[in-house]
Amino acid sequence: MINLETLKQKLFIKCDLVIVFGTKFLKGSTLELLMDIDSLNIHAGVAPFYRGSDCNFWAQKDGNFGLVGVTLHKLSQNIDQGTILRQFLPTHARFEGFEFSMWVLFRSLQEITKLLITETKSSFKFRDHDPSNEIRYSLKSDFNSLTTNTFMKNTPKFEQINSSIKRRHNDNALVLESLILFD
Repeated sequence: MINLETLKQKLFIKCDLVIVFGTKFLKGSTLELLMDIDSLNIHAGVAPFYRGSDCNFWAQKDGNFGLVGVTLHKLSQNIDQGTILRQFLPTHARFEGFEFSMWVLFRSLQEITKLLITETKSSFKFRDHDPSNEIRYSLKSDFNSLTTNTFMKNTPKFEQINSSIKRRHNDNALVLESLILFD
């Protein structure tokens, strides 16, 4: 059996930074190793408001279009509760319905790329978040055809999405630090 230190040397000897995206819940020695080297997770959701699986879908389904975004945070023992480096949110909608959340993810990944080009790991400043702000913790099993079909039949329109985004801008309780807004 290979020990953790040997694994770290073999896998990450030349890595400056490891970023995880789109994985199932990591646990055991894999999570331990990734946490030990301060790996980051790209969470398609705005933590701590939405944690778990398919978070941008749930934010839209709940009518919280202003909380459709991406959180870049350190991996942690608890899903999507690591200290936050940045959060990425749109200033307005360019698309409706499902396409809106895909556009937000696409633009966020572009902004993350810019961030990683312009900043060094040693300059990263992380912040905690307040878990009491959680709106929903979702599991993959919550995301099913009945839920998605209902959502698709009631696809949100630009006015509804942009109104929610505007409310987010005006709501002092939702002021998020380390925020990157994009259009």
